[in-house]
Amino acid sequence: MYRLLVTLLLLIPQDTLQVKVSLVSVGVRVTDSRGRSITGLKAQDFTVFDDGSPQKIEFFSGEDQPVTMGILLDHSFSMSYNAKLDRAKEAAQALVRAAHQGSEYFYFPFDENVTLAADFTNDPEQVQSAIRQTAIGGGTSLYDAVIQGVTFTSKARLPRQVLVIISDGADQHSKHRLKEALDAVRESEIQIYTIGYFDVEEERQFRLAPTVTLADGREIDNPRIVLEKLAQESGGAAFFPRTDAELVRAVDDITNDVRTQYTLAFYPGSSASERYHQLKVAVRGGRYTVRARPGYGTRPITPTPERRDNSLAYESKVDHRNGRVFYRDDFSDPDSGWPNRQSAKYTSDGYLLSGNNALAVNGPAFSDFRASVSIAIPPGGFKAGLIFRQTEQDYYILGVFPGTPGYLAAYQISASGTKELDRWNLISTATLHFKLEVHCQKSECAVYQEGSLRGRLKKLTLLRGRIGLTVIEKGEALFHDLDVEEID
Repeated sequence: MYRLLVTLLLLIPQDTLQVKVSLVSVGVRVTDSRGRSITGLKAQDFTVFDDGSPQKIEFFSGEDQPVTMGILLDHSFSMSYNAKLDRAKEAAQALVRAAHQGSEYFYFPFDENVTLAADFTNDPEQVQSAIRQTAIGGGTSLYDAVIQGVTFTSKARLPRQVLVIISDGADQHSKHRLKEALDAVRESEIQIYTIGYFDVEEERQFRLAPTVTLADGREIDNPRIVLEKLAQESGGAAFFPRTDAELVRAVDDITNDVRTQYTLAFYPGSSASERYHQLKVAVRGGRYTVRARPGYGTRPITPTPERRDNSLAYESKVDHRNGRVFYRDDFSDPDSGWPNRQSAKYTSDGYLLSGNNALAVNGPAFSDFRASVSIAIPPGGFKAGLIFRQTEQDYYILGVFPGTPGYLAAYQISASGTKELDRWNLISTATLHFKLEVHCQKSECAVYQEGSLRGRLKKLTLLRGRIGLTVIEKGEALFHDLDVEEID
């Protein structure tokens, strides 16, 4: 009989025999009508349905237990505003301190890159030290961070796995898409808790539509909806604190959520195929609210293919000399990263913007810099300008307004509207060719036209960002010889 069994096994193609025998573990939160945790329930009070079929519960626990906790912390540049990063770091450390003794931890800070700053460890101080050392970075690659965090958690030692994401930004730099991140979450058994750290204007804007239009005209996923989806698909929860007190409460709520959950586990049926399974958990007796992940996958978690990332195409126009960054573009190379569409395109004479408030942004972010650009405006009184210190939603414009009388003006653009900062008479109104220049150091910027100093802008609040071009109101303009250099 043994020999026959061995012979039969050898005859089965090994790459087609893929039987998943591991338990499917599900974290379940049960609350009453006032949101209070219901404790003291037994295994017989629960029913787990896999694709509508009730399953035998093989493991049950209603006790607080150690967990594997991963923390993904956004340290992009926008987190520097109003000391958001400092508060987020305090929140992340508080989560580590509040976890059950014996838990294990890991930590990924992310901006446009995702870095493992603390590998699996049972030492809370090691993770807290890594969190404290996190400094402000650049862009935002949330989807890449989620995929790395989920993939990394698949090697966890403990059966309960929690991932906490703290972020304020919209993903602009990931090599993966939202669908890929959500697929990775669905194939895992991890629970995700998200903290969206938005200001008042961002919170208002993110409630309006499924996508967000950036200053450079790109449409990206609405970050609030993204954080809600990541939490929902994993059976976790999303929090959007608007004050420091609400942030503290969010940390307390996550800690309480993790520590008061029930853990159920079952073996998938022998007919379970490599697909996504719908999951439902019911509790008998009482009018309870039950929260658990809506499904699970049976495929092994593997890193997904990376898509082509053209957000750094401008690097072909960047030089690094003597510790300084130089960015120059004459717009002769259509692959240098500027948008190339009907209203914003490369031409043989330069870069043409046309339409109603058309704009384009490209290149690295600068803090202290000199930037200049030449602008040709066709007859008709069109207005155009140079964008500087552009962040996800806010930026400054130095605009030229031909006419009689013509003038130069500086504006701050934000989600709350447009604010004029200052204006000056044009040096000459007899031409429709202009060279605009801005020199910025810390909170002060000097404004030049045709190489002559026109004025200074002081007490500016945006201290770092990218360079861009714009047509103001309706019209068109041709840009050439963009020149930006970092200064000490």
